[in-house]
Amino acid sequence: MCIYFIGCLFQRYYEFTPEEMKALEECDKESFYQRCLPFSTLFAALTYAGIRHGCLRRHPHFGAFPKVAIAALLGHSVGRLSYIPECELKLRELPNDSHLGNTMRKYFKERNPPKNLK
Repeated sequence: MCIYFIGCLFQRYYEFTPEEMKALEECDKESFYQRCLPFSTLFAALTYAGIRHGCLRRHPHFGAFPKVAIAALLGHSVGRLSYIPECELKLRELPNDSHLGNTMRKYFKERNPPKNLK
């Protein structure tokens, strides 16, 4: 428990190990280059093509920019969300002395109980 208010603002509850930081940074970089960038590019290009061919209307003042920007942001979000299973797998493969790895393995076991084969 923290007695001083300002001290509570800077109190840390958990510090990642170097292996955990490396895995998280790899997840971030891989998800951006393998999913976010392609999805953003695809969504923005399709939206722009739709505007050029008359399927979507341009904004009277701003033109195609708002729709293309929203499509790119949507593509980024879809890319991040689609990479979650790969990041979970990478975090579950952390060493046994990793608190984050143990937490992810426990979470995975709770959500995916073994199937009874009869």
